[in-house]
Amino acid sequence: MIKAVLLDLDGTVYEGNRLITGADEAIRIMRDRGLKVIFCTNNSSRPRNRIAEKIEKMGIPCEKGDVVSSGFIATEYAKSLGTDRLYLCGSDDLRKEFIKNDIHMCEPEDCETLIIGMDTDFDYGKMTMGVRAALHAERIVICNKDRLFPTESGPKPGSGAIVASILSAVDRKEDTILGKPGTAMMKYISETTGFGADEMVVIGDSPGSDGAMAKAYDSTFICVSPEHPLIDAVTRLP
Repeated sequence: MIKAVLLDLDGTVYEGNRLITGADEAIRIMRDRGLKVIFCTNNSSRPRNRIAEKIEKMGIPCEKGDVVSSGFIATEYAKSLGTDRLYLCGSDDLRKEFIKNDIHMCEPEDCETLIIGMDTDFDYGKMTMGVRAALHAERIVICNKDRLFPTESGPKPGSGAIVASILSAVDRKEDTILGKPGTAMMKYISETTGFGADEMVVIGDSPGSDGAMAKAYDSTFICVSPEHPLIDAVTRLP
């Protein structure tokens, strides 16, 4: 029996600051059916409270606890390491989240673990620091490798472009992916809610990201598109 819907955001609920038509109604119907709606996003550049505020402003009730992001999972992962030999290549907001959680970060040359996330202010200087950290790191952890993300004005480069610029320079591959298509978000949700794989449905617009995560966790996936938006997905729920 399905108890929860793990809902992608970019391209599924909204594009940039534009709500996709019918998404708010679809979420209301799901909740009226007693389903728990959990917003799962690969966005690592913003903390969960700001993502929740954005959803709220679009007329969809949302609390911080309703959001699981790759940035949040990165923070939890960094806390679990118990080391200060960590270098973050990510947004200022993600860095602030690390600091709030008493996660100490090092200089690139002292790096043991490199974490790479989305940063809309990424530039050559930040790339240089990321490359230096990657040259010393024992493990490289990325929030995701999405090539693009949709906005109301058109697609923009995603975190994958940042990851590629650093890893291509050092001729290495990442050791761990914390966001989709990895399963860390689903494992976290299972641990905190008690829901099993067969009790969760993933809905998103990317078979290679949302769909691959669901498949790897042995959960059901429903794909949405401009022709078959979220409001239509409600009728396809098991």
